[in-house]
Amino acid sequence: MTKRDPMIHVRISEELKGILEREARESGRSLNAEVVHRIESSLNPLLAEPGKAEIDINKALILAKAILAEDERRRLGYDENEAQMIALWRDLSPRNKELLLSLFTSSLLSPDS
Repeated sequence: MTKRDPMIHVRISEELKGILEREARESGRSLNAEVVHRIESSLNPLLAEPGKAEIDINKALILAKAILAEDERRRLGYDENEAQMIALWRDLSPRNKELLLSLFTSSLLSPDS
């Protein structure tokens, strides 16, 4: 920001001003920079904190994956247990899939089953 950026004047309570001053000190910002940061953050959550944006994106991906899985489960007529098994299977490495298949196969072919 420069001295030429537009200015606005705002009335706030003493309590709110105290909170903003404390937060500014803790974050190493001036009071003005803290207020601008908080306004920008509220208008664009991705600017709030670099790490927070990554967390929000990860949450969105997890939610999208869950929605797609539920949609697929309904479309294909799987019950909840089948859907969980399919989701777990998809997350396995190729090697672990191979090991699990051999375990199932040997278990199914065993005369004790």
